[in-house]
Amino acid sequence: ITWLLERERGDVQLRKYSGTLDHPKYSDKQGATINAFQHFVYLYSKKTLVLADIQGALNSQLRMSQNAVLFDLMSHTANRESGAGDHGDLGIKTFVNQHECAQKC
Repeated sequence: ITWLLERERGDVQLRKYSGTLDHPKYSDKQGATINAFQHFVYLYSKKTLVLADIQGALNSQLRMSQNAVLFDLMSHTANRESGAGDHGDLGIKTFVNQHECAQKC
């Protein structure tokens, strides 16, 4: 696998918001927003899609803010056709079992 932008990323702080089958709850503003976005996608897709393996890096163009650029997202789909790492119903059920709604949800 070749990452086309790896060298361009530079020396930035990375944060992993979720894993392939790991969806931790966050209480900080950024993490809670990502949790709520995952919940929104799940509901908007009529419970057929879950975003996973979400990582982020602080945006170097916006150093004065708390904005992050998200990358390396993967998904779990009901039909298991989204590509490598799609665990289908297992991935969706894992999100449902691990997700804890917070204020932003």
